[in-house]
Amino acid sequence: MVEEVEGQEAVNIEALQDLGMKASWYDNPDHLHLETGNLLGIEGASVGDSVQAVDRNFDIHWNTGFGQAADYVGFYGGNNEFMYTDRYGIKRTGQVPDVQFEVMDGYITYIMIASADHSTSKGVSPGDPLFEVQRVYGRVHETELIDGNRVYIYEVNHGSLWFIGDEEEESIQRIVLWDK
Repeated sequence: MVEEVEGQEAVNIEALQDLGMKASWYDNPDHLHLETGNLLGIEGASVGDSVQAVDRNFDIHWNTGFGQAADYVGFYGGNNEFMYTDRYGIKRTGQVPDVQFEVMDGYITYIMIASADHSTSKGVSPGDPLFEVQRVYGRVHETELIDGNRVYIYEVNHGSLWFIGDEEEESIQRIVLWDK
């Protein structure tokens, strides 16, 4: 699979795609985008990991799902306050932990990040400008308005990444990594 191109070793992008990676050029051909399973992880924990694997990297307080579909919800770090406008146009505030994990059937089904102390596998954190998301992850995404916040949704192998922006659409408020 390795070829020599102008004296440099290179791998053809089609060869990467044949291996199951999502590989493409954007800003043709300024940036190569490679998508692998680690897009749904942070600092040693990924969507799809077992509870035991996550417990090795984080000291998590686990609670039952309290009537949710989740078996357990885990919290790591302190709480962060955020503001949002609900579907009725009422401004509200809420508290979310630095990192939150959801568990179903013994495996992590989502990870939510609300602290600048934590980042995605590509180094994007809450507090970063929203334009940074498009620079790092590309322009191919869905944009939705949810509870008064702009949400950039990137569909990736085995899940999706949600970057939730503040009301002014200037910075990332929270990041959620979901399984499919």
